[in-house]
Amino acid sequence: QVTPEGVQREWTPNYHQLVASLMLETLLLADANHYPAPPPLRGLTAKMFDVWFAMTAPDGWPPMFGDARRPPEWKPDPSDLLRAAAFFGRPEYKAVTGDKTVAPRWLSRAFPESGMYFFRSGWDRHATYLALHSSPPAISAHDQPDNGTFELYAGGRWLMEDSGSFAYPDTPFASERDWFRRTASHATLTLDGANTRNAHRHLLWQTGAGGDTLVFENQSYAQLAHRRTVFFIARRWFAFVDEALGGAPGKLEVRFPFPPGTIQVDRHEKWARTGFGAG
Repeated sequence: QVTPEGVQREWTPNYHQLVASLMLETLLLADANHYPAPPPLRGLTAKMFDVWFAMTAPDGWPPMFGDARRPPEWKPDPSDLLRAAAFFGRPEYKAVTGDKTVAPRWLSRAFPESGMYFFRSGWDRHATYLALHSSPPAISAHDQPDNGTFELYAGGRWLMEDSGSFAYPDTPFASERDWFRRTASHATLTLDGANTRNAHRHLLWQTGAGGDTLVFENQSYAQLAHRRTVFFIARRWFAFVDEALGGAPGKLEVRFPFPPGTIQVDRHEKWARTGFGAG
């Protein structure tokens, strides 16, 4: 279920957290009963919580990839992450509660085999954070045809949000589920609006004092690959370079979904921005 990097292979953050929590519970029960848990299990569980920590946004929520949800009436629960902090001796996990005294020196993290990338400018509530997902095929239907999609948080709020899942198949709203799960509802490139394939290829990850750079490709269609380069310049601005590689004819579109609220669009000058007072 889990890559050597520690990412749960459904590529859905809520399920990653669920599996990590179950594995931690197993280790705690083993310790309580003086049973020596296999070191590889302990090591892999520790990696899962490193991923959990890396993917946590400044407001405490993980990204809304796949069948993940971020209901406004809920509050993120860091309790299992804090239990893992004590169990594995990782005090830096407490940074998600606003404790700056334990924040790690590193900021952005990449898990290239799993296709999960997390950029951040700091560990405070108003930090800039971007999560991007481009993964191999998942082990379940909780994933979506959305390689290249991302979410952006800055200024204390979400500025670009993934579509999420809306509903599961066994609910009264199941008929609307497909709209949320189609490629055209995500922040990535499409050809004639058709769903893409998940065929990830990692090309480059560089991180340093001047910022971060990511390059990856997705063989979205049989005759068209989408290469996306992301520059996090001085950890203040993001610049995206999208390339469509191949000879397939059709209409190319790149989408950048905004959250609910007032959006200002200038089609002549080709810009769009949120209408929030901050962010």
